[in-house]
Amino acid sequence: MHKGNLDDTISAIRSGKKKKISPFPYGLKEFGYRGPLAFTAYKKVFFQSLNHTSAKKETNIYAGYISNADPSRRLIPSGKKLEPEDFFHEVTQAKYILSPDGDRPECYRHYEAIGLGAVPITEMHPYLHRHLGPVVYNNSVWNMEYLEEKMKPTEPVVNRNLIFEDYWMSYVDHTVGVELHWNSNQRKSTEIEMAQGLIQELLQ
Repeated sequence: MHKGNLDDTISAIRSGKKKKISPFPYGLKEFGYRGPLAFTAYKKVFFQSLNHTSAKKETNIYAGYISNADPSRRLIPSGKKLEPEDFFHEVTQAKYILSPDGDRPECYRHYEAIGLGAVPITEMHPYLHRHLGPVVYNNSVWNMEYLEEKMKPTEPVVNRNLIFEDYWMSYVDHTVGVELHWNSNQRKSTEIEMAQGLIQELLQ
């Protein structure tokens, strides 16, 4: 990242012209409005879709429902509003999903998509949000024909482990260069251990 770009970004944030930046990854929504309902549906679809690979997917780019939380979203293709389980199922069938900024660059959809094996097409800066790995960054063209052509030759590989807490514990340990002492009461279920093992096999 060029220093000039970083200076411009900091100045824009201070002046209120830039969207809010969250200091921590959003992860999955478990609380708040419809949180528990959506989280239960997400877990169900997640485990059902563990064997899905890019080659088996029916949709190249999925345009799910986009709310008008931000005026800039009005020109972005939006699909039908679905119940959480139906929406998550559609995501599992796609290689990519439109995932624009809301009131800030980070949003739950990025993580929902990655966990279900779809690559989010985002407006995020590749340096400021590099913790998400190989997502599509800095997108500003939302024309579906253009995006279909651009993404057609690619076969994305998604690290679905990004939705697990212990992935981020290891990420932080690596970033700070020290093995930190995490809460020893945290225990993974057999289901999650099985899922992580299968994801690793698919990534190899």
